[in-house]
Amino acid sequence: MENEAKEFFLFFARFEYALKNSGYVSADRYGNAKPDWNKFKKDVSEVDNFIDKNDVDIRALREEPPRTQCYCSSELKWKDRPSISYNIVELIDACHTIRNNLFHGGKNNNRDLRRNLMLLRATRKILEATLEAKSDVKIKFDEAFLSIK
Repeated sequence: MENEAKEFFLFFARFEYALKNSGYVSADRYGNAKPDWNKFKKDVSEVDNFIDKNDVDIRALREEPPRTQCYCSSELKWKDRPSISYNIVELIDACHTIRNNLFHGGKNNNRDLRRNLMLLRATRKILEATLEAKSDVKIKFDEAFLSIK
């Protein structure tokens, strides 16, 4: 999964660059720039039409959405969430959870490699659909370049 994770990191970094540089940017409480996912989700409601409802990865993500890692009773636990619809806001929220799980160390030790790879593929497909719907974001995405060697 190492190569897939690296490609996912690069893809997501380019995507967040594109968001910030096409007007989907806000500041945290310290004034640091961050992607404005809420504004973006409001603007991509038409993307539902771009989502391939027959795609096996997206269907699997919907039926068994990513869990969230929590710290409860002095231990790390995984919290389930109910299945989600094809609503783009719910799908993007799931993509963000997948990103957080991987970026913040929740997906080490590869206990379910097949499922983890499916979640990475589904996230990419969903976010690529939003790029097709938002040409201004796609232009910025295409101009971004990152490389991990």
